[in-house]
Amino acid sequence: MPRHEALIHSADSKKKHLSAEAEKIMAPLRDAIELEIATEQEKMRYVTRQRYRVPLSRIDTSLPENIIWPPFPEE
Repeated sequence: MPRHEALIHSADSKKKHLSAEAEKIMAPLRDAIELEIATEQEKMRYVTRQRYRVPLSRIDTSLPENIIWPPFPEE
């Protein structure tokens, strides 16, 4: 596999992994919000991850050399 294609594959994998990690955290928070039992802190954690996932979803992995990954939100 040529180097550029390997970088694309690596960027695709990283993007999918980071998105899955965010979703793992967001799923129970979303449940609490939908059930109207979320604390203010849980709501804030959920919105913070939404704000993370939007720029993550916009990353163009076909240009792996130019990617600036958004920082993963801290707990």
